[in-house]
Amino acid sequence: MRKSMLFIPLLLGTLSANAWAQRADLYFGLNLFGSENKFDFEANGYHERPSIGSKGFALKFGAVLYDGWRLQGYLLGELFDEPLFDYSNDELYELGLDVMKTFETYSALMPFIQAGIGSGSMRLDSYYYPDDDRINELSLKIGAGLIFRIAPQLELMGGVDFQWRTWQDITYYTPSYTKLSTDDNSVRYYGGINFLF
Repeated sequence: MRKSMLFIPLLLGTLSANAWAQRADLYFGLNLFGSENKFDFEANGYHERPSIGSKGFALKFGAVLYDGWRLQGYLLGELFDEPLFDYSNDELYELGLDVMKTFETYSALMPFIQAGIGSGSMRLDSYYYPDDDRINELSLKIGAGLIFRIAPQLELMGGVDFQWRTWQDITYYTPSYTKLSTDDNSVRYYGGINFLF
């Protein structure tokens, strides 16, 4: 998975360069989501694979480009149902970029598909992780949904994303030093609103 993520920035860069060659209509918006995340924690050959729910928001700023293409950046805040790496920290913040393709229909409904990449971090309790106070992650997602334009400057939307994340390897103390590797995949359901200008 780590190797495949290296090709995503190249793909996004190619699409965005072609897209910005045309005039863009801008928008900002908010998504609210809930997701089920399946983790894979590995330490000393031992695997633990819990399912942990989460909920959160994504603030978006994007551009409606030519031929149904859109490019948007986002700031995501995600709160997990339980702490992941210690007994207190359960909030993840992520910055990312999505490329979307919408398809015109004979109504105000527009189906869309999208792909995106993001990078975020979560605080760590220094008692358990003497070498790190944060853990970083890299995410890759694909998804689909519907946009409903209820007015020229207002859209409602909903969809589902399938996401894969790989987290930074970290060393924790329990009471000896142990390396922890973490990956997860999730299904995320969301609804949101866009304001065009």
